Amino acid sequence: MKYEDDYRFDDTPEDYEEEAYSGYKEEEGPDYGEPDYEEDAPEGDEYRDGDEYGYGEEYGYGEEYPGEEPDYEPLYDEYGYEYDYDAQAYIRSRVRVRRLIVLLAVSFVLTAVISVLSFLYSYYKVRNVRISGSTRYTDEEIEDFVMGGFLGDNSLLMGLRYRDKAIEDVPFVEAIDVQILSHDSVDITVYEKTLAGYVSYLGSYMYFDRSGTVVESSNERAEGIPEVTGLKFSRIVLGQKLPIEDPGIFDRILDISQILAKYGLTADRIYFDSRSNMSVYFENVRAELGNDDYMDEKVSNIEKILPSLEGKKGTLEMSAYSSSTEFITFKEDQEKEED
Repeated sequence: MKYEDDYRFDDTPEDYEEEAYSGYKEEEGPDYGEPDYEEDAPEGDEYRDGDEYGYGEEYGYGEEYPGEEPDYEPLYDEYGYEYDYDAQAYIRSRVRVRRLIVLLAVSFVLTAVISVLSFLYSYYKVRNVRISGSTRYTDEEIEDFVMGGFLGDNSLLMGLRYRDKAIEDVPFVEAIDVQILSHDSVDITVYEKTLAGYVSYLGSYMYFDRSGTVVESSNERAEGIPEVTGLKFSRIVLGQKLPIEDPGIFDRILDISQILAKYGLTADRIYFDSRSNMSVYFENVRAELGNDDYMDEKVSNIEKILPSLEGKKGTLEMSAYSSSTEFITFKEDQEKEED
């Protein structure tokens, strides 16, 4: 019979089993009696159930006894290796740190952007506006045209918006020029269209300049611009001259407008009859001026007479006026009595 010292630790379990059992049965020798397994067996955790000789795997026949079982179910990756829980915890902590760094970086960038935008909005906000050249619109209306819309009162954006560019889409205005004086001050210059008069056509007011070119179409009547009646035309095209037989009438309209402005008068309507004789209406008073002779003197007398005709309705005859006769008559209209 062979004892434990006769076996090497590098023997395989199969070799051990074959030699142990075959040798025990076949060899003849002194009878030493039955072995006391309990006496020879190792004490404590070294003893394994099923190992009749008391030799456990710690003697080279397998893995060492692990002791206490782990309190978690082991996980394996796609290659069959068990996950290292300490490594995974380290990786998760690194991910959390990186996320925190990214969050702090984003917060810092957003704070910086908001601070810059707040500074630009406050610093470049327009507080001083100087407007010149506008007679048809109030300063508030001009500011709405120029500085309306989102961030319209920001001088930085206004400088980019109106750089080498004027505003040209305002009725009765040729252009509006914007000049940035400082971060909070701007200068606005209005260039109005020169309007000589207007004619009514298809429910709209067609305004023309001193050359007779139609420059504006509107549904609103502009104050201080006289209506011209008695002209014959078949059609009107915006941007083209009024198609009338006598283009010289436009010069006469311009002349009478300038003379009226000289004496502080504003005509409501200018009328030309079939012989091109001119009449000018001032509310309920019609002044028949005839031809262009002595026009300055005629208007001068109108300026003196009109205050005495307030509240009256009639015709002021001045077509026969001359420097020698100074013939002026007023014929008041008689109201018809109702039956």
